[in-house]
Amino acid sequence: MLSGLAVRMAHALKINTEYNSDILCTEEGGDAPSVASRESRRRLMWACYVLDAWAGNGVDHLTLLRENDIKIQLPSNERNFGLRIPSVTETLGVGHVLQFLPPAIVPRRPAANMGIMAYYIRVVTLWKRIVRYVNHLHAGPPPWQPDSLFAALDADLHLWRRELPDFVEYSTETIYARLDSNQFGALVLIHCTYHHNYLELYKLTMPNLFKPPKPFTFSPEHQEFLQSAHANCYYHAQQIADILAEAAEHGSRLLSDSLLPLFVYDSSRVMLYYVARLLDPTRPDAEAKMRDAVKAVESNSKILCMMSALFPIAQPLVSLDPTIRCKRAREREREMLRIGLRVKSATIERWLSKVQQTRGRDELLKSLESDEQAQPHRPAM
Repeated sequence: MLSGLAVRMAHALKINTEYNSDILCTEEGGDAPSVASRESRRRLMWACYVLDAWAGNGVDHLTLLRENDIKIQLPSNERNFGLRIPSVTETLGVGHVLQFLPPAIVPRRPAANMGIMAYYIRVVTLWKRIVRYVNHLHAGPPPWQPDSLFAALDADLHLWRRELPDFVEYSTETIYARLDSNQFGALVLIHCTYHHNYLELYKLTMPNLFKPPKPFTFSPEHQEFLQSAHANCYYHAQQIADILAEAAEHGSRLLSDSLLPLFVYDSSRVMLYYVARLLDPTRPDAEAKMRDAVKAVESNSKILCMMSALFPIAQPLVSLDPTIRCKRAREREREMLRIGLRVKSATIERWLSKVQQTRGRDELLKSLESDEQAQPHRPAM
């Protein structure tokens, strides 16, 4: 694969380490690279790291790069890079800098020199840790205990969010600033990745949806933990839908990252599963949540339709409702049926249809149960 070739070339060029200890480029003479060249080396290496992480799906034996092998600081912000200003930033560890730096050149807040790319790298690293944990669920304390790895990862996600500077926040001001600098797509990706990390972490609380090989067994005394996890998972799934719906208003070019179709797909699955199977029907806002979920999933279907022109992977995930599916999806439907890809969106489409047609929770559950009994050959969500 190209990712493997890129990683090997990066190691061969030794861009996984700093060129030398002169981070601020104070030494004169010699053939040392310029400020821009040094920063470009770092950005290229971190791009290889992200590429390797996604290509290997976060699984250790499928990835080639380990965090300990990368001995460079995180990328600087765009202003410093554009103006060729050398600066000290943090490493992957929050609050940490390169060990060989003399204290005199380390600023009080190295994180102030970091840009949006640095925070994206950190959230990808968190994703790798989450995948590693989910793939080895039964190692260590169970997730409901405060000293568990689940609790530590949840705390690290909160820390990442809390450490975000204003210019990486998802706010009205930042949106228009990023649109003006042609970086809104990066802002969308980083926040969708953050919210999807929660879906990855909380999937262990929805074994009937995500089908882990060795699911946890939650006893009745852990129902409060489960309910809280389910509500949080639904919230983050809805956030993905809201962010992408707003991005779509500014054009499909802002949806041009190949990971987004998978984020949208998981978002729809979680929201429909939550309102159909997990939502307490006695809650005063139960009906409102059901309507919100339907609206969000319909929006996700339209977004997948927009993405299908950019990524073939989005085509089998596009809603099959003829009232909203796109022309390109209709043209490819016969081919999708032939190669068996339509099954991925079939369950979401059936469940969305059931939710749209029913008026109450009891009626919905009966409808879903009859649907599963009538079509046992189709995989459950």
